[in-house]
Parts: sequence; structure tokens; C-alpha cells
Amino acid sequence: MSGSESAESSVYWVDWFLSQRGNEFFCEVDDEYIQDRFNLTGLNTEVPHYNEAYELLTEPVDPSTFDNLTYPNPTLGKPSFTGPNRASASAPFSSSSPSPSHNAQQADAASHRTEVDSAARHLYGLIHARYVITTRGQLKMFEKVRHAEFGRCPRVLCHNQPVLPVGLSDIPGVRNVMLYCPRCEDVYSPPSRRHAFVDGAYFGTTFPHLLIQVYPQLAPARSPDRYVPKIFGFKVHSIANEMRKQDEIREAQAKRLALPPSEESA
Repeated sequence: MSGSESAESSVYWVDWFLSQRGNEFFCEVDDEYIQDRFNLTGLNTEVPHYNEAYELLTEPVDPSTFDNLTYPNPTLGKPSFTGPNRASASAPFSSSSPSPSHNAQQADAASHRTEVDSAARHLYGLIHARYVITTRGQLKMFEKVRHAEFGRCPRVLCHNQPVLPVGLSDIPGVRNVMLYCPRCEDVYSPPSRRHAFVDGAYFGTTFPHLLIQVYPQLAPARSPDRYVPKIFGFKVHSIANEMRKQDEIREAQAKRLALPPSEESA
């Protein structure tokens, strides 16, 4: 096979990753950004198998590599990679029974591939968090927001306001990605279960608010509409809630004062 034919038959891991269900919130990070090691400063200490993961992100791979990949896996940021390695992916099936040592070697190789694939996902997510606060990354995410690719606010009085992905923590593994509504300024869980396993740190706490500052047209006028609770058509007066709260405070104080000093200190 010639070099050109080999290149045409190869694919990139990033393209495959972005095509998987559950990864719709991610934008494509430019190759130039990934290949500039300055943009990846410090990530080598956060990602295991960093060099192998980086190679997986930047080098073309055989399409048969993905034949036995399944995604998503119901663990935050963890992939499922089972099956043959690249070298043996297209090898013919042998009817002879493999030896125990051969089985052990295959198990070790599969385990290592799982770790490298997981590291590649994690590395891409961390790079993505940095990329989406750059000028180029903001433009790509703006287009996704403009087409409501992240969904719309579930609050009725927000009138289908497009939402943006946001992380509640910049530390990986803490919380999954949430959706921020710029109209009601609240966050919501993604409606689709497949997005519940996307790490919020891959978008970060800064991204949506910076995007609104850069593209102020995304910031809608704050809605004056508020739901008013009613009973038989009459508004529930706010003083009712205040009085109920005062009663709870009085009861708590009465219980505290009724306790003997020894029990109260305990």
C-alpha cells in the first residue's frame, strides 16, 4: 500500500471521539493548538501515560482500532476499550487454543490500551478547557450556542433561552458538566443521561461567563416574569412564609432552652 493510500485509510482519534454520542458539547480543538506544547504546560503531571495519550491525539490511527470501542461508559470520564490491539486487529482468527501465557499477555495489553485511551480522553478534556477560553475556541462555542446545540433552559419563564455548558469546579472528577442559563442565571443538569458522565472541568467555571462578555448579544434581558403561587386564585402572601419561619425559629429556641446544660453543650 502506498503512503497516500495508507493516509487515506487512516483516521484521527479526535475525529472519532467527537463523533461519539455524549460528546456533542465538545468543540474541535485546532491541531495547531494541540501541537503547541506551550498550551499544554503542566498537563503531563495530571495525565498518566501522557506521551502515549498525546501521540494518540496527534497521530493518525488504523480505523480498525475503533472496532471494539464502546462509548460512553457509565463512569465519569472513563472509557471502555476491549478487543485486539492495532497490530492484531485485522489478523485472521486462529482455531488453535491460545496458551495461558498468551491469554495473560493479551489481557495485559488490553488493560494498557484501556489506560491509554482513558488518558487520551482526559488529556483532550483538559486541553479543551483551556481552548474554549481562547479567541478561536470562543468563536466555535459561540456558533454552537447560536444554534442552541447545548439545549435550552428548562424553566418555562425563560422562553427557550439557549444554555451554555459550565463546570461547577475546575478540578477534574468533582462534578459532571452542568448547563447555565444566562436569562435566569441558574444551572441545571443536562436532560440527557449520556451527558451526565462528561466532566465539568473539561469546560471550567470561567467559560460561559467569559463568552457572554465577549459576545454580549448572548446576554438576554433579565426576565421580569416570575411564577406567583396562588391558592384558589389568591396570591400566597409572602408574610405567610415569614411567619412560618419565625415559628420554626421559636420552636428550635424552645427546645434548646429546655435542654439541661450538659446535654446542650454536648
